[in-house]
Amino acid sequence: MQQLLRSIFISGFPLFALYTLISNGYDLYKENNAYHLIGSLIVALTIVSFFSGLFIFQRARTKIRLPVYSIFVVLGLLVSIFTQLTDQ
Repeated sequence: MQQLLRSIFISGFPLFALYTLISNGYDLYKENNAYHLIGSLIVALTIVSFFSGLFIFQRARTKIRLPVYSIFVVLGLLVSIFTQLTDQ
């Protein structure tokens, strides 16, 4: 059961992040004042780049690069929260 959930996560999570990246990028292109999408774009781009790096370059370990990706995810979260608060 755990292997099934892991395989669903590994294939589904990057696809969802790619969908979010394309969808929010298109929405940001269509709307001029959609600054709240920038945070989710940063998070989605970070996730897509991480997983594409795992699939393209065969890495045995990812510990060295994880803090960099985590910083970008937290930065995207903070940008998203800050822009949501200032839009109201």
